[in-house]
Amino acid sequence: MTPKDYYAILGIPAGSGPDAIKKAYRRQAMYYHPDRNPGDAYAAAHFRDVQEAYAVLSDPLRREDYLLDRGLYRATGAGFGFGASVPLTPDSVLRQAVRLDEHVRTLNIYRMDREGVASSVSRLLADAASLSGSFAEPRVFAQTAHFLARACAPLPLRLVEPFRVSLETLAAADPSVVKEISAFYDGKRHESLVSRYQTPVLILVTLALCLLAWWLAR
Repeated sequence: MTPKDYYAILGIPAGSGPDAIKKAYRRQAMYYHPDRNPGDAYAAAHFRDVQEAYAVLSDPLRREDYLLDRGLYRATGAGFGFGASVPLTPDSVLRQAVRLDEHVRTLNIYRMDREGVASSVSRLLADAASLSGSFAEPRVFAQTAHFLARACAPLPLRLVEPFRVSLETLAAADPSVVKEISAFYDGKRHESLVSRYQTPVLILVTLALCLLAWWLAR
């Protein structure tokens, strides 16, 4: 089956960045929204395609799979579905967590799509949670938690805080990973406090130095 061109669906050039993807999605979703096009089957179908395109392109891991499969299709005329043929198992989720960690490490921390990375982590945590009751693979789940926590390293506390309970639950079988996650969140809280108070403290220090310089110059 010919793969959908998600960039064309959103009306943007291939390889467009997160901001362009989000802006195009909002524009297209508003234009084709069923509430604005009652009874229009074409608009309803296109609206679903727009939602699908955004769900894939806004998620770094799914976007990478999509681009790989899209390139494979263009080169060979076959192969598409970004992992649809791979069954969801603890091992497959672990492999995706490792890939996400490796992918995040290649990104520029100042330009990366942090919300997109958080979305990938959230999706993999949900996948792992859905499997935990059916598979007795505690060590695999613990390793998954380890790599997902590492993938969260560049993210601010506000994005990673919701993952703490899920990560600790996954890591429960390995005390060293639980300790690692606890240390990770301690560091994130410290980082958040420093970021919050750094500017006011610098301003106060600058004012104090200015006052001292004025007093000495009298």
